[in-house]
Amino acid sequence: MTTVGVDVGYGHTKIVRACGREIIRSIAGPMDGRMTATGLKSTVDVVELAGEKWLVGDCALIHSPRPGVIRDRDWLDSQVWRALMTRALRGMNREGGAVIVTGLPVTFYQRDRVKMTAAVRAAWGGSDGSLIVKIIPQPLGSVFAAMLDDKGRVARPEIAKARIGVLDVGHYTTDLFTVAGLEPVERQMETLPGGVASAHDHIARDIEDSTGWRPDAAQVDQAARTGAIRVAGQSMDISQIAARRFAELAAEIEAQVRTVWKSGADLDLVILTGGGAAALKGYLKLYRHAVAVANAEFSNAEGFYKLGVKYAKR
Repeated sequence: MTTVGVDVGYGHTKIVRACGREIIRSIAGPMDGRMTATGLKSTVDVVELAGEKWLVGDCALIHSPRPGVIRDRDWLDSQVWRALMTRALRGMNREGGAVIVTGLPVTFYQRDRVKMTAAVRAAWGGSDGSLIVKIIPQPLGSVFAAMLDDKGRVARPEIAKARIGVLDVGHYTTDLFTVAGLEPVERQMETLPGGVASAHDHIARDIEDSTGWRPDAAQVDQAARTGAIRVAGQSMDISQIAARRFAELAAEIEAQVRTVWKSGADLDLVILTGGGAAALKGYLKLYRHAVAVANAEFSNAEGFYKLGVKYAKR
């Protein structure tokens, strides 16, 4: 069976398949009616929704007249989400059966998991007789990524028995998720407002204060990763600006985390994950048993994929 793990985040959509990983900016918009796919850098970023062509990722950012993002809890009703999920499932074998695993923010999970299952099936299209769709809380993906190997086997059985806190720092939100023996601990689950985008907003304002020009979100994201941005044909070093703003965000997150997990003494392990955790790796100073996972941006999708492989074997 074909297996895929898809993490549709507010900032980026991460896709993990047997053939590798892919990341797409979570932006989509309708194609201008006067355009054709000919000449686009990649036609794989063109999808069809109800007879209308949509562009996704950087392709939408550059070419769509109305590129949009997903920012609220009604994202499953948006054409942007549908376009991103449709793009994530492109190229999968529809004949031999498939397992699709994806996730929801922890506070949306109970309300939206049935709705998301139907939305994923709709994005799949065609015959779904042998299609398995599994929806789990997003941060649980990082637990499965740590526990399972690429063949879906339990590589670290101690993870399955432990009490684990997951801090999933995303683009616009931060999830705190606790499991004990893989069972969610509801009193220690929270979706907090604020993610790495809040630091990016401050960085954009700082650049504007210095230059009179405000870069867009995609430009700031790239600049924060590299430490520099081009302004009027010249490279501007923003490493100190970014360091200050990331340190401020890390301090805010630390204060919020301690209101939920207190000293963290009842947790066997704290996993730091998500694209925001990768950006804040050098700034977050939580607990001595807090571990930043490798490839944090892909960790949830990686766990989704490994869980999907396990289901496919059944």
